[in-house]
Amino acid sequence: LIFIDANHEYQYVKSDTGHAMDMLSDRGMIIWHDYPNIMGVMDYLDQLYESGVPLYHLWDTRFALYSSLQQV
Repeated sequence: LIFIDANHEYQYVKSDTGHAMDMLSDRGMIIWHDYPNIMGVMDYLDQLYESGVPLYHLWDTRFALYSSLQQV
């Protein structure tokens, strides 16, 4: 499990996410904090989702989730 809650600017979210994806095992998960409330986080994760990466907003929270497993 990798939890990302750092600098909220787009380029930092992108960098942190790229490093997290590189470290992630085939059964790992990434959770981002402050989605969808912070623009940099929301903008990058929305772009990632639109490119085909399966991301999930955990309803009624400030968390987004990615799982390398086929089903969450």
